[in-house]
Amino acid sequence: MDKTDIYHMSLGSSKPTRTHQFVVVLVTLVAVIGLAIAPGVTVAQDVADDDDPPPLPASYYGEVTVDGEPADGVEITAELNGEERGSITAEDGTYGGPGTLDEKLTVEAEDDAEVGDEITFFVDGEEATTFIDGEEQDTIEYEPGVNQELDLEVGESGTDDGAGAGGGGGGGGAVTDPDSASFEVSELDPVDVTVNQGATIDLSATITNTGDDDGTQIVEFRVGGDAVADQEVELAAGGDTTVEFTGIDTDELEGEFEHGVFTDDDSQTGTLIVERDDDDTVDDDDAVDDDAVDDDTDEGIPGFGAVVALVALIAAALLATRRR
Repeated sequence: MDKTDIYHMSLGSSKPTRTHQFVVVLVTLVAVIGLAIAPGVTVAQDVADDDDPPPLPASYYGEVTVDGEPADGVEITAELNGEERGSITAEDGTYGGPGTLDEKLTVEAEDDAEVGDEITFFVDGEEATTFIDGEEQDTIEYEPGVNQELDLEVGESGTDDGAGAGGGGGGGGAVTDPDSASFEVSELDPVDVTVNQGATIDLSATITNTGDDDGTQIVEFRVGGDAVADQEVELAAGGDTTVEFTGIDTDELEGEFEHGVFTDDDSQTGTLIVERDDDDTVDDDDAVDDDAVDDDTDEGIPGFGAVVALVALIAAALLATRRR
């Protein structure tokens, strides 16, 4: 073997093999795809973290009085942690209403950290005293989804003036008639109940006429301030009866509600919790997961078109090399 042959052999050994070319192309392709996918995964994760919804607003309605008189045209505002979170205008001594379609004073929280914080109510800028079923409340705490009848009062109530006028007249200023019928509610059963959405609920309560006259009243079962069933009850003085409400549907309910039996004179309430059915929850979770997969496929890989173009160029280069 002469020097010329050795020289040509050394030149031939310096040429890359087809296997070497394929490995280089494959490694380059994997690296490019990895760089393109990584930012998309990060972006998708960030979007998922920001999708936590705020708590449900709390809703209020009721009567409002100023200096003992029904207020009209006054602005009612609600503050949570020093910030105004809702407002409404009173008309004819009331604000909002108990019906599902009635306007209400809604209080919105920014996040779950504000659950349980105190809400302060104002009437034309003056802090109001709050009442539930005629009882003065020390504080009203924010509860997501609550629908509460809440009476507001500012200024002098005028109760003392009325009492003084009655005293001078030998009892002629009595506010209530002790001889009239008065329907009181007791023995609500169940008081607190938890059901799956779509289930029906049954409950009962005892109605007692504690007055000295016979009387007739409409007794209501309310959920979240809305009357969902009622019945007429007639009682003799001192009499009592048990009212029953059966087959109350919960298809349109979800969350925690105040429920109870109400007469014109009294009420007894408890807590109703309506939970979503486990099967429905699983189906919704699956739907969310499917949507997330679709979003990741469509939008979670930025630069996907560029990757395809690069792969096409590399493939073309490889074909050109093989033709040589």
